[in-house]
Amino acid sequence: CTSCHDAHGPAVTRRLGGFKDESCLKCHTDKGGPFFYEHEASRIEGCSSCHEVHGSPNRHMLTHQNAAQLCFSCHTFAPSWHSRFTSGEANCVSCHSTIHGSNLDKLFLK
Repeated sequence: CTSCHDAHGPAVTRRLGGFKDESCLKCHTDKGGPFFYEHEASRIEGCSSCHEVHGSPNRHMLTHQNAAQLCFSCHTFAPSWHSRFTSGEANCVSCHSTIHGSNLDKLFLK
């Protein structure tokens, strides 16, 4: 617990041992950027907007069973060329591979 939580720190809601997602980024340094194009959910809402940090049946600890369900929970109005994809069968990260952020592509394709 103490690798993420500071038991002797100030009494804040989560008692994380750092500001916002600093605790997560100590280990997951490649996910923190800075990126030229940043996924707003990562930057504004933080890691826990998509990840269940205390465990999940999903191997990436996502808050939804699969990545598409998670993506479609926020991105309800997908562009018309995505009309053939559904949250049950799509794998958004097959194409949008740099979902936390990218320095090359605003659609997180590379």
